Amino acid sequence: MESLLFNRLLKKAKYDQKAFDELYAFYYPRIVRRLEVKYGRALAEDCAQEFFLGFIDVSKNFGFVKYPTSWVYKCCENIAKRKITYDSRYALCGDYIESGADGGARLANLGQSEDVQKLLAGFDREVQMLIYLVYWEGYNLKEAAEILKISYSAARQKYARAMKKLKKLSQNGG
Repeated sequence: MESLLFNRLLKKAKYDQKAFDELYAFYYPRIVRRLEVKYGRALAEDCAQEFFLGFIDVSKNFGFVKYPTSWVYKCCENIAKRKITYDSRYALCGDYIESGADGGARLANLGQSEDVQKLLAGFDREVQMLIYLVYWEGYNLKEAAEILKISYSAARQKYARAMKKLKKLSQNGG
């Protein structure tokens, strides 16, 4: 959507049902499609709905949005991250762990190469999730610590040890 049209509709959406409906019809399916790949359908729909509920708040002044689609996606990503961090219904971590043949838990293959899977197999579940959240999901250490429900200092320490071990393993050829 072109930025001038978007901004005009955004300003009107608080009071004009037609403007709101036009924004909703254009962006809702796009938001859901984009977020469901990473977060699942239920969370994607919740984030999209929460995003549009924010339009109704008359006290908000959004200003001029230069890149509307990027702005919309970033707002919804932030809503999703907040929901994962603070809402136990969206506990992300359990979805990525699967049982290994030996009965131990390991990180599910999420598109990483076999070499990466072998390297990560040497870590416990919490460290695997920490690495996954930081490298593949793009969270910082503080956010990852909150998601895993561990202290920031513990996350920092585990991460530093893991990186040291990974560096050593990769230099030794696995």
